[in-house]
Amino acid sequence: MFNSKRPIKVPNDLKGLKIRTMEIVPHMKLIKAAGGTPVPMLMLELYTALQTKVVDGAENTISNILAQKYYQVQKYLTLTGNVMGIGVTIINEKWFQSLPDDLKGALIEAERTALLVYARISQLVSDVKLDDLKKR
Repeated sequence: MFNSKRPIKVPNDLKGLKIRTMEIVPHMKLIKAAGGTPVPMLMLELYTALQTKVVDGAENTISNILAQKYYQVQKYLTLTGNVMGIGVTIINEKWFQSLPDDLKGALIEAERTALLVYARISQLVSDVKLDDLKKR
């Protein structure tokens, strides 16, 4: 989560801040529960909204903060860990059930491994990009 007003150390620090969220009810309720004002808007509008103080901040990934250059118009960053990315594999149930048991087991185990790798790669990318963001 980033904003232009103050460090966010506890949820109550969001009190009075206008925070851009996606138009997803749980995201908006989270900001509101902490005392902030959720402002749902498209990401395409966010940079200008930050510049013009329509919103005070937003929650986003470090990769997006760098790519969209939000660091140019924001001062504070808090790593909250309140949103989790999920990788999924979708397969046809009929096809899956047609596999022999050993292949079903291998597929399930491969998916578990893939999810762990996805989580580790995401963390590594965030760590590397956080160092880049600190330099900026």
